[in-house]
Amino acid sequence: MGERTQLSVAVVRDDLELCRVSIHYQWGYGRVMLMDALHIGWSLEFRPWWHHTADEAEQVAQDIIGYAAGVENFVEWDNRYHENLTEMFKWSDNNDGFAELTVPLSEDTVKGLELRLYDHAGTACTLAEYVQRSESGEYADSAFRHHFKALLADIGVELIEKAGVVA
Repeated sequence: MGERTQLSVAVVRDDLELCRVSIHYQWGYGRVMLMDALHIGWSLEFRPWWHHTADEAEQVAQDIIGYAAGVENFVEWDNRYHENLTEMFKWSDNNDGFAELTVPLSEDTVKGLELRLYDHAGTACTLAEYVQRSESGEYADSAFRHHFKALLADIGVELIEKAGVVA
């Protein structure tokens, strides 16, 4: 039971997805998942580098999981670092919305993160629509939304509102 949300974090280099981590929030409505996406973005933006190694994708995914306050969705799944966004929409137990944080690597540094929001049905939406559709406006009021957007911009995360699914 509870208000459930999921965050998908995709790490890409040269248009090739290295890994994707799905994080579940049991009581994730309102500010919870949004603040965790902000924290993960901030942590990754200021991470100095990743080594190019054979297990690079797993190393990056483990770092992301280490920054997250939610719970990794697929601890026992053999291919758990590659659940795509469409699969997350289809299979996740969700009633309050999704988010996707895209982390582009340029060489070994993080540049130009993007955050997209989706309602519980997987429809792209604005930040205001996200909190309104999840019935959590009291937890993410207009002042919060204003400051959240300012924090995203300050750490280099672009909020993409109303864009289509990039799966």
